[in-house]
This record gives sequence, C-alpha cells and structure tokens, in this order.
Amino acid sequence: MDQMLETIVTHTNIKIEIAKQKYAVQSHTTSNTNIDEIKALIEIYIISTALKDNHLSSDIMFDTNMCGKRYRATMSQKRFDFLTCCLRFDNKATRTERKELIAIWEDFIDICRKSYKPSEYVCIYEQLVGFRGKCPFRMYIPNKPNKYGIKFDMLCDVATKYMIDAYPYRGKSTDTVGLSLSEFSVINLTKTIHGTHRNVTMDNWFTSIPLAEKLYKKPYQLTVVGTLRPKPQVPLHFHNKNDKNRQVSTSLFAFSPTNLSLLSYKPKQNKIVLLLSSMHPTMVINETSGKPKEQLILLTKCVKICVVIGKQNDGHVDISRECCSTLFGFHEGVTLCSYVPKKNKAVILLSTMHSDAAVNDDNTMDQMVTRYTTQRPTQRWPLAMFFNILDVGALASYIIYYENNKMIRKKTNQRRIFLRQLGEELAKPFIEESVIGPQAGPSTIPERQAQPRDSTGRKKIM
Repeated sequence: MDQMLETIVTHTNIKIEIAKQKYAVQSHTTSNTNIDEIKALIEIYIISTALKDNHLSSDIMFDTNMCGKRYRATMSQKRFDFLTCCLRFDNKATRTERKELIAIWEDFIDICRKSYKPSEYVCIYEQLVGFRGKCPFRMYIPNKPNKYGIKFDMLCDVATKYMIDAYPYRGKSTDTVGLSLSEFSVINLTKTIHGTHRNVTMDNWFTSIPLAEKLYKKPYQLTVVGTLRPKPQVPLHFHNKNDKNRQVSTSLFAFSPTNLSLLSYKPKQNKIVLLLSSMHPTMVINETSGKPKEQLILLTKCVKICVVIGKQNDGHVDISRECCSTLFGFHEGVTLCSYVPKKNKAVILLSTMHSDAAVNDDNTMDQMVTRYTTQRPTQRWPLAMFFNILDVGALASYIIYYENNKMIRKKTNQRRIFLRQLGEELAKPFIEESVIGPQAGPSTIPERQAQPRDSTGRKKIM
C-alpha cells in the first residue's frame, strides 16, 4: 500500500512542478503533495461514495449550504480540483516499454492475491468500467449498463464476491503467447489456484472443450462449468434450433472419455442452451438399452418432485405464490430451486453442486461495486482505472473485515458505515497535522526563573 502511494506522490509532484508554472502567484494550492494528503484526497472520494455525492461537481460538494463542511474540513475546493487534475500514476513516456497500463495496477493486484484465500468455487466474468473518452482499448458491449468503457476479466470468489485476480483487456495488442485470447485470459487469471482442484465457472466467451480438457490435467488440475457456444466438436442435433421434432424443455446429454459432460437444453422455441462441465462424473450407460442407469433414475425422481411442487389445483400452477418468489428443496446432496418469474410460469432448477449453506441472495461483485462507486466524470482513462481500484479495494477491505469478524451482525447500511469509517481513518493524520501543525523541536528560549513570593502571593522585594 505504501509503495503504491509513494508512486502516486512521485509522479503527481512531477506534474505539479509543470502545472505550477502557469500560476503567477505561488501558494499552498499549487504546492507539492505528500502521502498523508493523497490519503486525505482518497478520503474525499470514498466519503462522497458513501453519501452518494460522487456525481456532484466540486462547486456543490464544497458548498457549505449544500453539503455542509464535511469536505471543506479536509481541504479547500481549489486544492481538491488541483490535485485531481494533477493526479498521475506512472510515466506516460515509458508505458509502452513497460507493457503496463498504469504502474500501480500490478501492485494492487498483488495485494489482492496475498490478502485472501479463495473457497473451492470461483468464477470468471467481465467487468466494464464506464469511460467514453479517448482510450486505445476502449470497448463497446451493448448488453452492459455503461455500453462503452474499459473491460476487465476478473476472477472472483463465489461465496464472498472477493476479487482474487484481474486482467485488463487490451484487445488485439495482447500478447497471447500463441494461445487463443479466451484461453490465455483463463490461464492467466487462474495461475494463483493452479493445482488446487478448485472449480471455475465461466460464460460462453471463455468456455471451450479444448480448454476444459487442458485445465483438467496437470499442472492446472481445475474443473470447469460454463455455458458453451456451438462449436465444431458439438454434435449438430445438440444445437440445431430448427429441429421441429425436439420438444420444449427437453434435455440431451453427451459424455467424452476425457471426463467432460455436455448438456443441451431447449427452454423455448428457436433457442438452445449448451452447458459444459468437467466437474460432474460420467454417467454409466446400459450396454443393452443404451440408457443411463443411476443418474437418469435420480433425475426422473427429481422431475416427479418438481411436478408435485409446481402443479396444484387440478394441474394448474399454484396461484397463491407471488411473482419473483423462490422455493428450495434439499434431499441427499441434491438441491431443487423453484422460481416464479411471472404469473402462470415456474422455472425449476436442479443442482448437485450447491448445498443448503451455499444458497444465498448476495449480488454479484460488479453490482456491489456499482452500488458504491467513486467514479467521477473524467476524460483521462488512467484516472478512471484509479477510481475502479478504489472501488474494488474498498469492497475487498469490507469483505475481509467481516469475514474475520463474523461475530459482528451486519446491518442494512453496514457497508455505508464501513466506508465512512474507512475514509475518516485515511484522513485523520492529515487533518491532525493541519489543525495542530507540525510538532516543534526543543525550544532555544531560556526558561524564566520563578520569582520568590510571600504568603499572600506578592513578589518579594529583594
């Protein structure tokens, strides 16, 4: 952490020396900064996040009639604007040679890796940091809320949503060492958990059959569960949308000698969902009938249970259940979920992977970051990345604190309280120095000797 702050202070002071030449009169506003002041600047960003003021301009934030004196107590508005404008994180001239986006990124990721031990289930997903300025690797993803921005491939813990590792997507300029871009991203993200027999869940952009086979073997020893795009290795009738003979809500299974299982599910007309797994064992096939034995029987039993739960009142869906309601059932390692997305419709989900303790209603990591974000309007992509570092770092510290202090009961607004306390602790050294001032050294003024006095307190005349 201190190394990151020293890097920021070094490059910010270089920019300040250049920027202060434009000012005719030098003052405290244009003076060099230090680590305590950078912490105080971060405190303003975090407090504005907790109070939902990050979208406001500095004129409103520092207006005592609008937001009180909470920001002005740390530093002046002119100093805040000047530091935000001069904030730098690396030498732009050597960025291409170092093959890094900003110098503090690797330091931040290294801290995230060393500060947390992930559970047995992790997931890979994409985060898009909203940014519409000039950036050589800015992307457009239409199904994301921000549409335009900087893409990050992230490895997160399923249980706590902690970010274990992250890799910024640079597009075609990425050196993939002869691998496909998706395969390179997965292997690079999971390098800290290779050989640990953990399970990795991913979407169809990352999942492929050769990758699942490769991760299952040494030295990776990881299992994969993920949706799959139609590939040449997949049989045609598994992803044929125009097959009129196939009914809705039917499933097809396929198994390979390399411990891979493939599921083809048809939720509605003209739509096929493919799911690939190297975690679940291969089914035992009856050589005489050609049908699976034990697992098919288990699946049939669970389907009968689904019919009993989902249909009541003479075969109709239970009208007493509200929309968006969920029911769970657990039996001998099998978890059954019944969800009602709208009237007269129930979705049944069966899983042998999730237990009773694993069912929770937490949001994804991206949604948790978006809820309390320090992002402010900017045209500099390094500053947008720095704001994302603050968001992910604040969430990571919140997760670690409460994982180590589980006796503390969480409240609805507990994260907001935590962010306010975090910001206050960051700014405390800077505010104390501003109020009390630097501690003076030993005094050189000779001490005045006490004058002799009588019983009434008057000075004695010698």
